[in-house]
Amino acid sequence: MGPLSTSSGDLPYQHAVTLLFVYLKWTFSYWDRKGFPSTGVSIPFGALESVTKGKRSFGLAIHDLYQSTREPVVGMYLTVRPALLVRDAQLAHDVLVKDFASFHDRGVYVDEKNDPMSANLFAMEGASWRALRNKLTPSFTSGKLKAMFETSNSVGDKLIANIKAQLPETGIKELDIKSLTSTFADPNNEFFAISKKLNRNTFQDIVRGATSFLYPGLEKFFVKIGWKQEAFERMRELSNRTVDLREKNNLVRRDLLQLLLQLRNQGKINTDDSVWSAESTKNGVKSMSKDLVAGQLLLFYAAGFETTASTTSFTLYELTQNPEVMAKAKEDVRSAIEKNGGTLNYDAISDMKYLEACVLGLHHDEDNFPDPLSYQPERYLEDNKNYNQAAYLPFGEGPRMCIGARMGKVNVKIAIAKVLSNFDLEICKEKREIEFGIHGVTLMPKNGIPIRFSLKNYWDRKGFPTTGVRVPFGAMESVTKGKRSFGMAIYDMYHSTKEPVVGIYLTLRPALLIRDAQLAHDVLVKDFASFHDRGVYVDEKNDPMSASLFAMEGASWRALRTKLTPSFTSGKLKAMFETSDSVGDKLIASMKAQLSETGSKELELKRLMATLEKFFVRIGWKQEANERMRELSNRTVDLREHNNIVRKDMLQLLLQLRNQGKG
Repeated sequence: MGPLSTSSGDLPYQHAVTLLFVYLKWTFSYWDRKGFPSTGVSIPFGALESVTKGKRSFGLAIHDLYQSTREPVVGMYLTVRPALLVRDAQLAHDVLVKDFASFHDRGVYVDEKNDPMSANLFAMEGASWRALRNKLTPSFTSGKLKAMFETSNSVGDKLIANIKAQLPETGIKELDIKSLTSTFADPNNEFFAISKKLNRNTFQDIVRGATSFLYPGLEKFFVKIGWKQEAFERMRELSNRTVDLREKNNLVRRDLLQLLLQLRNQGKINTDDSVWSAESTKNGVKSMSKDLVAGQLLLFYAAGFETTASTTSFTLYELTQNPEVMAKAKEDVRSAIEKNGGTLNYDAISDMKYLEACVLGLHHDEDNFPDPLSYQPERYLEDNKNYNQAAYLPFGEGPRMCIGARMGKVNVKIAIAKVLSNFDLEICKEKREIEFGIHGVTLMPKNGIPIRFSLKNYWDRKGFPTTGVRVPFGAMESVTKGKRSFGMAIYDMYHSTKEPVVGIYLTLRPALLIRDAQLAHDVLVKDFASFHDRGVYVDEKNDPMSASLFAMEGASWRALRTKLTPSFTSGKLKAMFETSDSVGDKLIASMKAQLSETGSKELELKRLMATLEKFFVRIGWKQEANERMRELSNRTVDLREHNNIVRKDMLQLLLQLRNQGKG
């Protein structure tokens, strides 16, 4: 046998393999040649090997690398593209701020000339980026956000309506808050459909996402040969259609698109927060193409949609696992709304400092954030910042930090404030970590974010402290169990709190228990015009016997009260004295009859004095008692009127009113 030989046809293949091997070895030694420590050197995918195997998302893969070393700066490889992971917080801060002039571009795909929709604020570079940033900055002032508040607030109302529609009148139901915050009222709306296409896990979308961020030259080639992305085309069509509708009909809506239309038609965003018209002032000359407008819309939606939904959902989930934090957040929302006239407005949202700390309370590096896995919103408050502030980068930092940071916080706080104001969220019995999915750039929950909701009780919705919230009997629970009388149950409620006013529930009926004496006096006297009826049963027309002075309302009550008042003058009481005195004599005679001539005997005084109560007990149920009283009253009235019998008592005065029109 002779030596093994290789045919000439195999040589090109061998050369190609050799060249590929040399290329990969050379590429994956980049940081060694530069003298940097490196990690995740797994040919050919580098730090993204776990992503390609379907084990981790992009964000978690980077997190793994961050945790795999203690070096302040470490080289890594995003497939065959070298990248530097800066772990030192102060150095990262300096790169973004102090040394921004050397690190001003993101290095992702952008082609202003041939693909203007790619020229969004995130991707643009150099002078073009700075010019657009300066033009867009007035869109996010506090004045503009305040003017756009009602638009955001109305979206929040749709979220609340959607949740309410899925909850039973009583009881608790588990809902996926991530799904709810993503879809709001209409899971079939066009924006949501586009967002789903942006986050699909298809081969095409993975390739285009990778080339856009890692290989901009290759992405430019794909665009040049006409390889379109469905999500981008859908956004282009939706944006163009909406722009045409607003411009042709001069429609004005206070939102970001309206400000982009001002920039397109007028060359700048109007600094007057009361002016939102986007009519052209430049003889039809447009300073922004429709594609450029669509590009910004896609950026703002893609950057704001998923982050807002996730932040809202994660924060609410953390609150359900930390009852003390939940209570503080609820109080922060309640007090801010109360401070601003009982209305959830922009100023109220701005006043919710503790809630904002809850929203931003998620960082995991123990070197920069002590006890990082403990949910401590207090650490982010102005007077209690016990963390490395250079490491606090929820929106980035420096000239390229998120331009919509304030808008993002406002929208998240609106959603959380509305949820806390309208629903009760069940506290988790034990803390559980959310399992993250393996798709998407941002952290995405694998199986949603389950939270158990119930409709908020009446007094919570009104912003009042409550006590005795026990479904279904409320403050009457001890009464229904035969442990307390009605009066003692209310007494218990009174002593269960120190609040001046507290909401209670008389079974399913909300009632307000006023503990503050002066306030109670004012309700009964000074503010009587607002609290003149008792709210008990009365039906003058169909059940005239129910129309007692206690139950009657409004003008009918006042008329009867005026007629009956003369019955209780000192003169009338003096005239009736002998009648009352004779009843007293009967009481004494009854007691004497039960006592012996000598010695003592215990008597039940309450029984002796409550002969009328004894009568009602003897005749049974209330309705039977009513009928017996009706029969007794009618018989006595007939007897006196037919025989002209006069007796100095209350019935005689009522007969005067009946027969003479006055007492």
